[in-house]
Amino acid sequence: MNSARFHTGELDVAPRSALSFGLGSALRAALLPCIVSLLLPLSANADTKRDYRPFLAQDKHRILEVKDLTEAEDGAIWVATWGNGIHRIHGTDWTNFTESDDGVSDWAYSLAPDQENRVWCGTGDGLFIFEANSGGDIAPESVPSLKGVSVREVITTRDGRVVVSTSEGTVFTCTPVDRESALHDWSRIATAEDFLGSRPASLLDGPNGEVWVGTERTGMYRYDGVSWHALEGREGGWNLWKTEIGGQTTVWATAYHGTALFRWSEGVWEPLDSDNNSVLSLALGAEGSAYAGTSSGLRALSKDTWEDVELPAEFGAPIVESLVFDRQGSLWVGTRQGLIRGAWKTWQRDVQTDDGVPIVHLVRGEKTGQPIWALDKNSRLCRL
Repeated sequence: MNSARFHTGELDVAPRSALSFGLGSALRAALLPCIVSLLLPLSANADTKRDYRPFLAQDKHRILEVKDLTEAEDGAIWVATWGNGIHRIHGTDWTNFTESDDGVSDWAYSLAPDQENRVWCGTGDGLFIFEANSGGDIAPESVPSLKGVSVREVITTRDGRVVVSTSEGTVFTCTPVDRESALHDWSRIATAEDFLGSRPASLLDGPNGEVWVGTERTGMYRYDGVSWHALEGREGGWNLWKTEIGGQTTVWATAYHGTALFRWSEGVWEPLDSDNNSVLSLALGAEGSAYAGTSSGLRALSKDTWEDVELPAEFGAPIVESLVFDRQGSLWVGTRQGLIRGAWKTWQRDVQTDDGVPIVHLVRGEKTGQPIWALDKNSRLCRL
């Protein structure tokens, strides 16, 4: 395990304030029309509110071949890479878990946090659990029954289950209540035969508490706790995504091969214009825009219009395999060429309310997906 403290090169963002700061003013402000004007003149860049920069490890090198990103309950960003292990970034602390130092496979596919501040990681050599011990150090452990198995997908569900799928198309689940059950109480709930010979391309904690599977070739399936059922009208290969913001959950489906894009709405799939994008990852920003990682860069969908998001020039038009928003509102972008962070720009000069009052304090929620709020110079509370 390589650990270090480093300077991230972050922009000068206003210091964090508790939501109770200036509460009286905030309550008065609720009666005032205070909308922050963040829309700059139309340009080729769909996201002018963030500054996208390469995120470098302590040795000043890029974190390459990013396969998946997630934010844990403690606010740490976890990075799964193909060939360089698993990285954990928390403030200025950085840790790299590798096979040589920690016994963790260097070849990682997927990540999933749970409500107990554990992080589950699917790799080419099994499933690993990352959890802090009594001394506060993170000690990864391998699930014995999945050792040597290529675990491609892993999710955690709202009711506390962990579900994984393998390269052979098998799906396993566990409901951990302690360390022993997390390591040993695993059961198989599906094989590739349940999906007509296809293997899962994605797993989802679906509506009504069911597990959904998007396969590589034979459509979508749902598991009701007893048996599997095909979702009608969704033949072919599909990736499934879920975004959560402001207490609202949205389910998305993108073609495993192709450019089709759908959104689950009131029990039916609503087709959306993908603008011929092959979507590999999705994230929803607090400002309401959907961000899509594609095979040729990062794009934003706002008001049914797709626009390019300008990434660092040295990345070109990268393959974007993973996206995640952190609780500060920064967008982390995982590409094969390296990890990128889109941090909120400084407020001081160019962000103000509609009536011209400068923003002086950033106020944010404690959970990922909550709206971003700010206080202006007159102590009015404004939603970004």
